[in-house]
Amino acid sequence: IVVGKGFILTPDQAKSLIDQDAANSEVILPYLNGKDLSSNPYQKATRSVINFGNLPVERAREYTTPFEIVETLVKPERAHSKRKNHRNRWWVHAEHRPGMYSAIDSNQKVLVKGQVSNTWAWVFVKPRQVFDQMVIVFTTEEWSEYGVLQSFLHREWMWTFSPTLGTGDRYTPTSCYETYPRPTCKTGIERVAKSFHR
Repeated sequence: IVVGKGFILTPDQAKSLIDQDAANSEVILPYLNGKDLSSNPYQKATRSVINFGNLPVERAREYTTPFEIVETLVKPERAHSKRKNHRNRWWVHAEHRPGMYSAIDSNQKVLVKGQVSNTWAWVFVKPRQVFDQMVIVFTTEEWSEYGVLQSFLHREWMWTFSPTLGTGDRYTPTSCYETYPRPTCKTGIERVAKSFHR
């Protein structure tokens, strides 16, 4: 959860900042949301985001222009927040989930799904990006797990146990993923999953 529109950049803004100073690419990342997953044929982020992670303000300030943008646009917005942490640590995303990013740091890919969607689409994406709160991230890199979760049986499970939101289905990890019984034998699932994905 970002909390601060000033963090979000258009592709042109992101490119300009990185062209200005290549070091800015360390704190300017793709920002993947559920709409990108369901409407972009490549499931790629259509926006970028300034992300200082959990850096202290002194280190974040070293990225001069991105820091100035956040200081100018986000700090005043956060000054009115009811949450002390949001006011005091205005340069950091409100809920930045360092545990999740640490868990996927060495991954080549992660499996993701939009939490609310009218499509049943699971996809592997690159982990080095910021995932919006409505994108569910699974740390797995296994094709067999993709096959199990993409299956019609799992979709039936979701229809039975998850709440709905508007016209889309709402996938909740606690009721849909954690409770779903996994097959003990995954022989052949990986092959079929790869073929289906292709």
